Amino acid sequence: MQHRIQNERHLRQLISAPPALLEKRVQTQLDAYCFEVINHARVMIVASESGTPALQPVSLSHCQLDVTANSVRFSLPEADEQPDLQTDKQADRQANHGHSGQNSSLYFLIPGVGHALRVNGRLSRQLPQGHWQLQIKSAYLHCARAAVRSGLWDNETEHSAAVLTDSTVLSDRKEYLQQAMYLLLKTCDAQGITSVSPRGDETGVIRMLPDGRLFMAERPGNKVALSLRNLLQNPALELLLLIPGQPQLLHICGSAQLTTEPQLLAACAIGDKVPKLGLLIEPQAIRFTSASALNDAGVFNPEHRVEAKQLTPFAKALSAHMSGEGLMGKATHLVVDQVVKHDLKNLY
Repeated sequence: MQHRIQNERHLRQLISAPPALLEKRVQTQLDAYCFEVINHARVMIVASESGTPALQPVSLSHCQLDVTANSVRFSLPEADEQPDLQTDKQADRQANHGHSGQNSSLYFLIPGVGHALRVNGRLSRQLPQGHWQLQIKSAYLHCARAAVRSGLWDNETEHSAAVLTDSTVLSDRKEYLQQAMYLLLKTCDAQGITSVSPRGDETGVIRMLPDGRLFMAERPGNKVALSLRNLLQNPALELLLLIPGQPQLLHICGSAQLTTEPQLLAACAIGDKVPKLGLLIEPQAIRFTSASALNDAGVFNPEHRVEAKQLTPFAKALSAHMSGEGLMGKATHLVVDQVVKHDLKNLY
């Protein structure tokens, strides 16, 4: 218990608070920069407060996507809406939601591009069956650090050319964890407001400990630390791990505590960079699930790779969100551009 982080005051002793200006990155509806990401994205990650729908990727070419500034409508195959296992708390929440909807998040990924779009709001089931609508409450661009750290888009040709046989399919959980380099983390705050955030490392983004628990180092981010603050309020989490080229994903439900346990952190050092804290995870359910949505979307097909020059640079879009398109936005862009370049050169 002596190494456990139990409140935000303790957390902020390890991770300083972000500049107040950064809070302005959050939009209350989709703008042109958000639509630009959605128009180039090939996959959308869905997450919900109750765990139904489960944390999962959805191919944007097969989900009847309909987007406005204030809402996102899409379809899910009925088989994909229910996870194999739910905690009692998740089941109770789902039963209580009825038709009023629930807090949910969407995360849009563009092949070959590090930054992404996160959208939060209230998700409700629509007619016909299998259709859903997210009423948007907030949207913001997410930085590229996790994708760059993991090398997520570095080897599309190798991944797409790989011919998977029975001998190459990873069906052992421990082996999968050892090779997984990228994941999506879903957390909720005390009010159930969801957040989806990426994590990435070259390999072994999560480690399995001898006692069956899992450990994930927390690498440098934008200092908002939303997922970490959520876990201090509500320890439940949901994880979706992927390995490019593999036909399945690893889905984990459990709970986590923030820790500064020296031995755990030292084992995750990169060079002389030891992480300041990490997540000690108690898994409640671990299951393999199909990666068919990623394959259908051709996420790792080099033909679908989007070049960064096709998009508004991340720093420019983020600056416009924070300070507008005028002189203040241009001045902010000069600062943000340098910060983004620094962050991508100092990943650990």
